[in-house]
Amino acid sequence: MRGKKGVKFIGFLGVLAMSLGLLSACSSGVSQASYDASKAQLATIQQQLTAAQQQVTAKDQSITKLNADLKAAMGSALRNDKEVSDLKTVRPSLVDTLAALQAGDVAKARNRFDNFNPDDYNTIWHGMEVYVNFRSPAIYHDLEAVHQAQLTKLMNDPQAKVSDMVVEAQTMLAEWDAIMALDQAGPALSPLFNDLANIRLVKAQTLTIITAKLKAGDVATSKALYTQFANKWADIEDSIHERSASAYSAIEDDMSKVNTAFQKPTPDVKDLTPLVATLLTSFNFGQGVVNAAARNSDLTKTTYASGDVQAAAVLAAMQSKLDASLASWKAGNYADAGAAAQLVNGTWLSNVTAALKAHNNADAALKTALDAYAALAGKAGDAGTVGNAELAAVRAAAVAQQVMVGQFWTDSKLQDAIRTAAVTIK
Repeated sequence: MRGKKGVKFIGFLGVLAMSLGLLSACSSGVSQASYDASKAQLATIQQQLTAAQQQVTAKDQSITKLNADLKAAMGSALRNDKEVSDLKTVRPSLVDTLAALQAGDVAKARNRFDNFNPDDYNTIWHGMEVYVNFRSPAIYHDLEAVHQAQLTKLMNDPQAKVSDMVVEAQTMLAEWDAIMALDQAGPALSPLFNDLANIRLVKAQTLTIITAKLKAGDVATSKALYTQFANKWADIEDSIHERSASAYSAIEDDMSKVNTAFQKPTPDVKDLTPLVATLLTSFNFGQGVVNAAARNSDLTKTTYASGDVQAAAVLAAMQSKLDASLASWKAGNYADAGAAAQLVNGTWLSNVTAALKAHNNADAALKTALDAYAALAGKAGDAGTVGNAELAAVRAAAVAQQVMVGQFWTDSKLQDAIRTAAVTIK
């Protein structure tokens, strides 16, 4: 439209200029007849120009109204749910980072971007990235693995140019705005993603930073952050407990041990570091079951399929058999322990491999964990190593259950169906 209008007006102006030239040339020997013809032509052109201007104005008004209607229509379709509000918490840290860089204050920018602070970009992003990662893995990769990584590298390089940092920050902010537009226009995700984002954010703002602070010997900050974690745990514990009572119990037990260590008159980094690491491992398991349920939810499904129930039942039987295997191992019955582990890792695993593979190759993590335990179960070894391998295998099977039926996990009828089917697995 813009190109055609421009051509029309250039044509009108060209003819108009020619006509004015003829009129001005009248005093230089142009005949009266030529003068009258040019005058008439000018009048005609003026009428055409007025009509064209009116036509263009009408079209512009029409386009303006169309754009307004389109914007209103889009606005009514845009989501404004918890996912959107969660993602909006990320942008201010990017804006502040860019502003600090534009002012030449790299230290301030680094502190706002990625410096183990509860409110820096990287920490908040760690909680909210799950939405972006699920909706668009390619955009997620470009934002985090390319631009975030490059900006972090530049800000930690004393020789880097601030102008280069500004370009990366501007790119990230522009990409973030595009992400928000894409997100708001997309369909709603499972509410489980909201739970997952909350869980990830709590971990990023507390446990992750505690680990770094303990490594630096900063016990005082670690203790303050642990208090924050204990307070925030109440907001997310139900999301984990309803999916895995074992994960919940492990976290609670580990929290008690960490709390006791922090309450000593002089907390010791050497005591705290392994305790916090164990707590983080348990927490990651709790996060893992919610993650599996969220990522494998299908809002078009209204109930679970019989095949899904059967797969979940096999996975439940696996966990019981693995526990029995470990009990045999602890009693020195290595042959029985090994046989049970091989049964789980062989026949039983083959019964669920295809179903799990159909969910983004979810069988791979379970296979890896089962292989590790099966390699240890049939012989004597270090009790801690064997126990940890068995625990990892049991937890992998629990995560796999969430892959299959996590969307409906809180349905009591589903739980009954799984228990009934699990006892028939031989």
